[in-house]
Amino acid sequence: RHMSDEASTANTCELCGTSDSLWICLVCGHVGCGRYGCGAGVLHNERTSHNFAMELDSQRVWDYAGDNYVHRLIQNKVDGKLVELPHPGGRVTVPSEPGGEAWRRPGGGPSAAPLAELEMKQRRMEDEHEAVVHEYSLLLTGQLEVQRQHFEEQLRIAQLEQAAQLAERDAILVNERAELSRRR
Repeated sequence: RHMSDEASTANTCELCGTSDSLWICLVCGHVGCGRYGCGAGVLHNERTSHNFAMELDSQRVWDYAGDNYVHRLIQNKVDGKLVELPHPGGRVTVPSEPGGEAWRRPGGGPSAAPLAELEMKQRRMEDEHEAVVHEYSLLLTGQLEVQRQHFEEQLRIAQLEQAAQLAERDAILVNERAELSRRR
């Protein structure tokens, strides 16, 4: 991975020299400002098509091709629940429009806490729905297996009965032929 001399000695933007809002290219190691600084990271993406950069403060990974974060949720080490990754500046993500996200500081517009709770509730409902679908699939699979075994057993019994009837008829036929042979 290439890393310029400036980036290896200090965490500063390679274009303007600031140390605020820095992003590092995950492909080559280029360090530059985000789109709200001088935009060196965005410019680097446009020039190289290196699509993934990590914000040094929060360690979030941005996908320039998808124009969104690669991940927003992390697993809480204490209780294992999924929680939204906090932004170091106290900002939280809130839905803005289809295909995008907006940043708002707490107290600056709609409350983020109810939106986060709503999102977590939605995720729990989706998980519960997925669990019910999975349980139903297992139940259905189990019942189909029981039916398969039942009908295979019915088929085996029918085949045994048919074989017994054929053997009985063959015996009757042999006896009748023997009786006919004696009468002639």
